[in-house]
Amino acid sequence: MPNIVHIRNVSNTSWRLIKGMRKQNYKTKLITFNNQNLGFEEGINFKTNPEINLLPSRVSDGFDLINKMIQLWNNTSQSDILQFHYGSIIINKNLIPNGLDLIIFKLRGNPIYIYYVGHDVRYKILSWYIHKLADGIAVSTPDLLKYVPSDAMWIRPGVDLKDHTPNYYDPGNTKALKIVHAPTRRKLKGTDCVINAVKKLISQGHNIEFQLIENESHSTAMNIMSDADIVIDWINEDYGIYGMVGIEAMAFGKPVLSSTNSFPKNFQKILPVINTNRKNIGTNLQNLITNPSRIMKLGRESRKFVEHYHNVDEMANQFIEMYD
Repeated sequence: MPNIVHIRNVSNTSWRLIKGMRKQNYKTKLITFNNQNLGFEEGINFKTNPEINLLPSRVSDGFDLINKMIQLWNNTSQSDILQFHYGSIIINKNLIPNGLDLIIFKLRGNPIYIYYVGHDVRYKILSWYIHKLADGIAVSTPDLLKYVPSDAMWIRPGVDLKDHTPNYYDPGNTKALKIVHAPTRRKLKGTDCVINAVKKLISQGHNIEFQLIENESHSTAMNIMSDADIVIDWINEDYGIYGMVGIEAMAFGKPVLSSTNSFPKNFQKILPVINTNRKNIGTNLQNLITNPSRIMKLGRESRKFVEHYHNVDEMANQFIEMYD
């Protein structure tokens, strides 16, 4: 059985997938660069960017890329399956051709697979040969399918349910309703729109505690989310998705608001996420916070949805199917 090497750990997706694969006795490991683990559990991390701050950025970037390729070469073997998360390790540097690393490892004989999760494929000008080199390609959300070959798979990110104990809302609760929003990029996640909508509801007399989760470790963010009553994810219909924040919130039994217009219609029918955009966020929030029993009901539906559609074991099965 070949060793499966996961390269990069975006939103902890790689580490969860590794745990799912190990349950089925697959040998896997994680390689990251420049402390990209962000407090997640395990992985081999290599510092590849040079310490000398006086170097021109182009020179520094060149050293970084070469060091990454050397470390990846030295810590993998010819028989390893290389699972790239976030595409090639060469990202928009204009120094070394995009995807050159894939050519080198393909020539060595490594099977190469790519899992795209967003901006790694939305806005990158990919070298024409990258998708021809890959033995398999998958994406995390359906809006990305238009950027990849027609035989690419949509594999939904999964979570380990044992790490997410449900904490359902009590309709009899008299405390302030806790609303949480966790943007990685404020503009993309519609954060200004979220803040304005919450401020307006507070000004109208609603008892709300609002918390932004930014620049926190994964464990701290999860503790805050577990204690929330409502979680707001992407409010941006230009993308029309929910992400790992929404998935982990649902695993904790929280109702989630996010723009979901890019998902297939039949999937939207079973999706408990409240489809929300810039125009209706205030109305959707008000309708939810004034109906405590609905908060509890949506939270329970959300947990069941994740158990079925975002279980890491099923995610691992789909990747193994792709490798076969």
